[in-house]
Amino acid sequence: MANIKDLFKDIQDNKENYISQGKGEYFEERISAKLANIGYVKSIKSDIDNGKDSYKKIKEIVLSEDHEHILKNTFTTKSQHFMVQPFGSQNYPDFLIFDNNRIITIETKFIASKQGKPVWNSGLPRLNGIYLFASREDVTFFLGKNLLSRTEINELHKFFKGLKEYQSEFNNKMNAQKYGFAVYIRKAFQQQKKFNKAAITNFFTNPEREKLEEAVFDCLD
Repeated sequence: MANIKDLFKDIQDNKENYISQGKGEYFEERISAKLANIGYVKSIKSDIDNGKDSYKKIKEIVLSEDHEHILKNTFTTKSQHFMVQPFGSQNYPDFLIFDNNRIITIETKFIASKQGKPVWNSGLPRLNGIYLFASREDVTFFLGKNLLSRTEINELHKFFKGLKEYQSEFNNKMNAQKYGFAVYIRKAFQQQKKFNKAAITNFFTNPEREKLEEAVFDCLD
């Protein structure tokens, strides 16, 4: 029987196999190949949807930001298979893994620079998501809930909700502008030390790196 822990153990032991090409696409290809190698079968949407809107329901629950623990698989036949970018290349997660009675989500982050932190754009870490973060020189992994609490996530999203409401109000006031100029607020999150000099913003040199990686193994017991 396949064991998802073998993927993360191999990443720790054989980093070069995953990052040697220095490209995010190659990184994901190696992960996909390893999943197949340890016994998970690659699947597509038609393999999942059994006529009972299973795929739609899975997407809804996976994309919900409120789940702290690994999801229970109550939708598909209890087996071991995986999907790559199940909801599109721009959407979370990059890997959806059906591991008998549970559903595991993995998001990959790859950077070409040496900054040591992922680019989050408009998506904050999901509480129950496992993140595989790599550069051309190193690779590590961690759980979203070990970076942010549910309260912190809600507060960060809440900030932009208020701005969006003000944006609409402001643009309505400007509706007579001859050439249609208006304001547009782009939602984006980033890690920085500006407001907390002690903030950890490098996952490769992170003093808690070993602890974060071990937590991933623990959650997969």
